[in-house]
Amino acid sequence: MVKAKDKQKNRKNILAFVSSESYESNRLNVAEFLHNTYEDLAKEVGWKTQKSCRVKFNDLPEANKKVMLGMADAVILLKLRGRD
Repeated sequence: MVKAKDKQKNRKNILAFVSSESYESNRLNVAEFLHNTYEDLAKEVGWKTQKSCRVKFNDLPEANKKVMLGMADAVILLKLRGRD
């Protein structure tokens, strides 16, 4: 069992990482990975995605990019919380 003091320290480390430059880089990499994976999997099961989304991550409409970045945040934070 993780002590409360250790959990608090882990949370501080997470907050420090989230505000760091490496977090932003990881966030962009994860978002791009999620986008590419979604497009690939959709194609495999015969789904036709929106034409405006069948592009590289950087060329996505801003709203779609924002959703993928939010998903990246969720994935990264889930992974970091697993360290508690």
